[in-house]
Amino acid sequence: VFRRNLVRNCTARGALFTTSGSVLCESNVFEHVANQPILLEGDASEWYESGGCRDVTIRHNVFRDCMRLFGKGMIQIAPNVRNLAGQRVRYHRNIAIEENEFEQRSTSLLYARGVSNIVWRANRTAAKPQFDVADCEAVKIDEMRPSPLFRSHMVVQAGKPLKVFGTGDGTAVVR
Repeated sequence: VFRRNLVRNCTARGALFTTSGSVLCESNVFEHVANQPILLEGDASEWYESGGCRDVTIRHNVFRDCMRLFGKGMIQIAPNVRNLAGQRVRYHRNIAIEENEFEQRSTSLLYARGVSNIVWRANRTAAKPQFDVADCEAVKIDEMRPSPLFRSHMVVQAGKPLKVFGTGDGTAVVR
């Protein structure tokens, strides 16, 4: 459990999670983090020092003025795995990102590689949200609650827009 922390003025990442146990990242403020505020990584290629995450909930957090220097997404899920596309079972699984506030300007909110079952629901943003996902399965992104300036979101994979299918219940499925 990583709860009620102020993570401010970090030159590296804000928080790094690599565990096969459950992770709850809740009610934190990430402010002025130069790299990605949250990183789920894992090493199955070089040092073999950590494994994939199996049950992660990221909710009720505030992300303010982060990724000013580095990073590919406010929440970056990027395992170090050889032949990631060829994996039969995705490295990370069951990631819920919900009810967070992103006080950012034009940045990728989610960068994900090698994940099965990502749910993005009821998050708010002041910028036009972008998502970059590849080699992932079962990705569900809801309509979000953007500021009045932006009423849509874009999902990209390897620099190309993905198809987003409405499910009729206010959510979208990315394929």
